[in-house]
Amino acid sequence: MLKVGLTGGLACGKSTVADVLREEGCEVLDADRLGHLAIEPGGPAYQPVVDAFGSDLLDADGKIRRPLLAQRVFQQPEQLARLNALVHPAIMALVEERCRDFRKRHPRGILIIDAALIFEAKVETRFDKIVVVDCDPEQQVARFVGKGLGSEDEARRRIAAQLPREQKLSRADFVLDSSGSLEETRRRARELFQTLSKHV
Repeated sequence: MLKVGLTGGLACGKSTVADVLREEGCEVLDADRLGHLAIEPGGPAYQPVVDAFGSDLLDADGKIRRPLLAQRVFQQPEQLARLNALVHPAIMALVEERCRDFRKRHPRGILIIDAALIFEAKVETRFDKIVVVDCDPEQQVARFVGKGLGSEDEARRRIAAQLPREQKLSRADFVLDSSGSLEETRRRARELFQTLSKHV
């Protein structure tokens, strides 16, 4: 089994690459989705997050209002670091659980973990290979705004909160350039699959 970390900056095309790898036969775990599970009631990070950030985050059903939590932490780097310290270990525990299950089912398969903060969470050594999807920062901002995800200022603030682009690129096993058209990115993702298949 090959365990691959797929990462990259905000709005860099990582989801497109993950979709193609899934089409090619890889199994893809979405760390964002696992993060949501981790802070659901009963999830491993739910009570620690409530204790750390306050019960006023909860809605009428006792669920954490993620937009409100995000609004608080993205404006304060130390609070974001505090949240990540609570949530990242819980996400990795869920990842490892699913890895064990995948290994039993597909001992020669490729498991992709789609996660924006692999380097920030200092978990890169947990993977056999790291793929960084990369494009120009101005393209990231334009794509973020173009998708209706927020303003230019919000995009730049989120990019600034992530590890600098140069550091990600220097620590990657493979870099996939997503600065071209959608079809070019999909073609490169298919080529990446062929490359990864040689490492299983």
